[in-house]
Amino acid sequence: MRKPILTTAIFLSGLLGSVHSVQAEDLNSALITAYLNNPTLQAARASQRATDETVNQAKSGWRPTVVGTGSWANQNNDRSGSFLSASTTKPKSLGISIEQPIFRSFQTVNGTKEARKNVEAGRAQLVNIEQQVFMAAVSSYSDVIRDEEVLQVTTNNVIALQRQLQASEDRFEVGEITRTDVAQSKARLSRAQSEKIGAEAILTSSRAAYRRVVGNEPGTLEREIIIPALPASEEAALSMAAENHPAVVGALASESAADYNVKKQYGGLGPSVT
Repeated sequence: MRKPILTTAIFLSGLLGSVHSVQAEDLNSALITAYLNNPTLQAARASQRATDETVNQAKSGWRPTVVGTGSWANQNNDRSGSFLSASTTKPKSLGISIEQPIFRSFQTVNGTKEARKNVEAGRAQLVNIEQQVFMAAVSSYSDVIRDEEVLQVTTNNVIALQRQLQASEDRFEVGEITRTDVAQSKARLSRAQSEKIGAEAILTSSRAAYRRVVGNEPGTLEREIIIPALPASEEAALSMAAENHPAVVGALASESAADYNVKKQYGGLGPSVT
């Protein structure tokens, strides 16, 4: 799994040059920026690198252990009251031992397999987090487009009602309508202005969500979004999910890791040869 991930990273890094200094304008650019900059993804990748190192730690059960010891002392022998003179000695000692495991009742074998399965589960979990980030990026992208359109509609509505109010006041001046009609026009305009303020607040929230997920401010977003082809049926989608979804793949790998851990623990009851 490492080679495809590395290839994807190199490919996206090459595309970063076209979107790093400017704001994302289409969905592909937004997804690339989120893949490279999202802090949740960066934390998950760092955690996975730590998990990768557990394989080498498990293999250390095959490695020798070297222990060195040493001592140095200074002894003064006081001969007070004796015809012998005082003496000073400096005893020294140095030792080294090497222990090489030969057989540990398959603890190292099962521990290494457990670590590899944990790495596999971690990579599947990383893919799952990537999909969640991509989903959040798509949602925030579409939310910004939707809320921009809503704000535009409410703005146009305010402009239209302002013109209607002006027309109502002009007609009131010449006696064609009553003061109640003018008050109703003002009420409609006030409600439209309130809706516009609410639309502005919602758009601000959507833009903040976009910045949190993608990593930069949304620019002029492309409205045309190409949706990939869906599976032929619901049954086909369920079959694909059961086989390929990273949450399922990761759960199966974690189950295998737990089995190897049980075997490793049982190995602690067996003999060891060093």
